[in-house]
Amino acid sequence: MKSYELLSRFQYRTPLLSIDAMNELLRAINKEGPAPALRAFFFQPLIAEALYIGSGSLFERFKVWAEFGIEDKNDEERLLLSLLKYAIRMSARCTPFGLFAGVGTGNWSSHEHNFVLTSPSKVCKHISLDADYVYNISLTIQEQYPEIKLTLRYFSNTTLFKVGNSFRYISYTLTARRRIYQLQTVGWSAYLEKVIEACRSGQTASDIIQLLLTFEVSTEEATSFFFQLIDNQLLVSELEPRIGDGDYFEQAYDRMIHNPELNTLPALFPVRNEFARIKESVSSLTPNHPNFLDFPGAYDRLKFQQLTPRIPVQHHFLVNSTRPAVEASLNSRIGSSLRKALSLLNFLTFKSADNTLTEFRTQFKQRYEDRAVPLLEVLDPEIGIASHYNAVARDEHPFLVGFNFDGTSSRSENTDLLSWNPGYGMLLKKLIHEKTQAPYVLHIEEEDLKTFTENWEDTPV
Repeated sequence: MKSYELLSRFQYRTPLLSIDAMNELLRAINKEGPAPALRAFFFQPLIAEALYIGSGSLFERFKVWAEFGIEDKNDEERLLLSLLKYAIRMSARCTPFGLFAGVGTGNWSSHEHNFVLTSPSKVCKHISLDADYVYNISLTIQEQYPEIKLTLRYFSNTTLFKVGNSFRYISYTLTARRRIYQLQTVGWSAYLEKVIEACRSGQTASDIIQLLLTFEVSTEEATSFFFQLIDNQLLVSELEPRIGDGDYFEQAYDRMIHNPELNTLPALFPVRNEFARIKESVSSLTPNHPNFLDFPGAYDRLKFQQLTPRIPVQHHFLVNSTRPAVEASLNSRIGSSLRKALSLLNFLTFKSADNTLTEFRTQFKQRYEDRAVPLLEVLDPEIGIASHYNAVARDEHPFLVGFNFDGTSSRSENTDLLSWNPGYGMLLKKLIHEKTQAPYVLHIEEEDLKTFTENWEDTPV
């Protein structure tokens, strides 16, 4: 384990509230009853905001109940139970989610543990617009204002690669729930290759059309072909979010506000004003907690009022939080304990002699040796090794469900085989023995691991 070192700092995750807060709520429920106790608990501004961010629909039901009550006692009990579950979550579960839990960093120390969190009111919100929502808005802008297409810069689809006399690339369509990706093929041509190469570093629409005109076509034909390249996603505009460029809304904002070409399009002025208004709303809402009755209004101001996304999304914003600490330090001996735990896990992690990744690596070396090859080409179902290293057909077509090919069983059945080794044998014996004992606890002693050797070079690839 010599090549593994502890980082100089560690990250912690913590619920918004403490166990003491949850116990206090439970005492109030026992004393006053669930309805008044939960009403008072969720009327606290920070907790109410956490509920609204976590579940806007539950917050609305709570607000109606708190003001008017619910006649149906069964409905009221279900509501109170849901509220109690959320209260327990923000007191006992540290999975980061909205304001329910957050993260922070601490230091290793030679002294005893010292962990003192700031009060919940000091939690720091990080608000951003949902990436799919922003992308939907960019599509809507280009559909409602087609003239914008001639003012943007365009880039080649980053998944494009050449195969024989054709290009292949990945396109996608948006649905209400997810993106559906498809592998597309388009015939090679000299003018298409010229455009693709020119757009790798980005080109304006006018530059692309001028490039096409050098192939002795009319302006109408060049413009029509340019729009076909956009519609078929061979070219993507600068409004397309890019993973490595930071926050998606900030990307779109920067291109909408700072693109001088858009100043020539008066019709887009209201849209640009919308971007500016939303950016200001995010900046003002991030450090502050709205009043109880203003949550919907405050967060609805993060929506585009002038534009309706082409495809509805469940959430238009996301909230993460960090929880600062007055002091966050752990004694360095924790690091030693972690090393021992990792050693135990290393002993108990038995590498399979035959697995898909190993076979993929072998096939890659046999075909490509030391060459650098685009991953999309390697994974291509027709020309790549993906079509060879896994011989079982995995067709997704509904009309093939339930049919067996080449003696293989249906996809719904689990056909994976376990490659047996002495480690599994030891664990099986332990399980058989402990199953007859009470309480049912699996005990692994140091003596049980003497025949195994630590191997820290046993990485997947």
